[in-house]
Amino acid sequence: MSLRGRLLILIIGLLSAAVLALAGSLGWQAREAILVQAEADGTRIARVLAQAASVANTVPDEIERVVGRQMVAEALLTAHLFDVAEKAGISAVEMNDRLIEIAARSAISEIWGIDEGGWTTYHSLPDVAFQILPDAERDPHFHRFWDLLSGEKFSLIGPSIDRDLDGKRFKYAGVRGVSKAGAAIIGYDFAFIQSIVDRIGLNQVVRSLLDSGRVNAIWVFDHQFQPLAQGAILGTDVNSEPNERERTALDASIRSGDVASWLSGANMVVVTPIPGPDGGPIGATLLRLPTDGLQGLVRSSLIYTAIVAGAILLA
Repeated sequence: MSLRGRLLILIIGLLSAAVLALAGSLGWQAREAILVQAEADGTRIARVLAQAASVANTVPDEIERVVGRQMVAEALLTAHLFDVAEKAGISAVEMNDRLIEIAARSAISEIWGIDEGGWTTYHSLPDVAFQILPDAERDPHFHRFWDLLSGEKFSLIGPSIDRDLDGKRFKYAGVRGVSKAGAAIIGYDFAFIQSIVDRIGLNQVVRSLLDSGRVNAIWVFDHQFQPLAQGAILGTDVNSEPNERERTALDASIRSGDVASWLSGANMVVVTPIPGPDGGPIGATLLRLPTDGLQGLVRSSLIYTAIVAGAILLA
């Protein structure tokens, strides 16, 4: 073969190698750019969830305070109802029948009328009676309402309690009597309050993210590594519990506020801290995001690069 022919083959070979190397480099850079963008998008979603978790952490207490104020208003109306009924000579039996109907047709679970001695005079629960005592040891749940009977307080909102009657969690609030010593007390099944929290709290945020299709699985943990909320798309392997690497990243995020993300099979895993009032972490979130669309973009980019490289070589 002549020198000219060998030089031509060498030039074509070098040109082909350069084109292929350039194509490979462009394909790799495109892949990395797509991965970086996907990681950034996943981190933004995780941070939005972390901020929502930070706010949602205060939602239950705030809802309970708002409901408590509403219960005081209902108790005040009830106290005036008792006062009007007594002045009108309405019997306790008739009043109790009305209270039973009110409780059955409203969000109010229980209504109680209490006399100056702490005994129930009116009630929405048939055949149930009790006495409020001022001694916390003898009456650990209702002793605080004695201040209404003595007139020391006008209204009182009690904490949520697990009552002895059936073990259910309840919340009570009351006001003192209108024309004489006594009290009107309203009781709410805590399940009603919890249902409000579920509709607007962290669980709703988790459901919305899962329904969007942009997230396969979510875990939200507090600073003691206890789950606050979690959810996953059923029928896939993403609903498995956090593995060792994920738990290590969660621990670092809770302790130091670290952010971590990596590809794990068909998922992009993102771990972010939940900021507290002082800016420090009070928990962490773990997200597994699908990469189906990402992998499609990478394949399309590589195919396009290969076509361009082939066209250059053929030219």
